[in-house]
Amino acid sequence: MRLVFQVTLIVASVLMLTQAEAAIYPLGKAKQSFPDWPDKLKEVANDPARYDGSASLGRFDFWYEGETKDIQRVLDLYAKVEEPRIHLTVGVGDPAADLQVLQRGDVTHSLTIALGEALKLGDLKFPPETRLEARQPVSESLDPEKAARERDLWAEIQKLVEKHNADLPPAEGRAPVSEGC
Repeated sequence: MRLVFQVTLIVASVLMLTQAEAAIYPLGKAKQSFPDWPDKLKEVANDPARYDGSASLGRFDFWYEGETKDIQRVLDLYAKVEEPRIHLTVGVGDPAADLQVLQRGDVTHSLTIALGEALKLGDLKFPPETRLEARQPVSESLDPEKAARERDLWAEIQKLVEKHNADLPPAEGRAPVSEGC
């Protein structure tokens, strides 16, 4: 009896893992069509700088790479979307930009720009009418010198966000969104 129970438990665990993995769909570079999304958001999702993406349970992620001009183009396109949420963070690798879209009834979205050695803070121009948000990095380099540079960059990002948003009206009336957007 004990052997039968162990085999059943292992089979059930494998089936659960397979179902969870099947819920994540790679999007790659292929053009995507989302009928419920605003046209400008579709443009951002299908920008040529997108190198990959995934979809899972109403959450879509689109990852962008390229030269500064490519990321600037994505940023400028995204700034034209209604209620853009632009997050700046310290980048620790790919992607340079990540568009996250949640479609669970309403469509909510955010664009996270990862700044660092490849994409410099001073190289991007942020539309003056667009509110910026600083997003705390989730990790820090193990190299002490690099970690110190990352902490300095984080301080610069926070100052830029505060200065950039100073002349904007208060962000009242914005609906809260779940973690990630």
